Amino acid sequence: MVEAAILKFEGEADMVRIQYALNKHKEWCLGDGMYGDGPNFHWDYYNVFVIHPMLLGIWNVLISKKETLKSWRYKDVTSEYNQALNKAKSYAGIQEKLISPEGTYPPIGRSLTYRFGAFQALSQMAMFEKLPSQIEPSQVRSALKAVIKKHLETKNMFDENGWLTIGFYGH
Repeated sequence: MVEAAILKFEGEADMVRIQYALNKHKEWCLGDGMYGDGPNFHWDYYNVFVIHPMLLGIWNVLISKKETLKSWRYKDVTSEYNQALNKAKSYAGIQEKLISPEGTYPPIGRSLTYRFGAFQALSQMAMFEKLPSQIEPSQVRSALKAVIKKHLETKNMFDENGWLTIGFYGH
């Protein structure tokens, strides 16, 4: 992401670092938009707020700079972006299925305390109007509203000063 930001704002970057990161994520892709956090699979929400949004961000920068990347290994950055987008869409479909009608979802992995970021990938696909064909925007809106409502109505979600507490469902 740092090198992609440098490329976006300065027009040049260490393309070897970008290519290395993209290649590693290709290695770590486990199917259906699921990535390992390294070579091993960890079932958590890291795919949601790090891997998918950042990969799409990097590919977006590369698309915007493709004229300056003529000698770079990835000749067709649009095709590579579309592959990353399709993986994110697939993962968004999985995410939508994780939300119960009551707004609960599985407390899994090492990233439980990021409760309000747990559906960033699904939210991003809805915002970009790139949801899987079997999911309607209204489904996502209703599901995310239920998640937010469920979290906000619990006791001990915020401390006496209004700060969000550490935890999953309350402190």
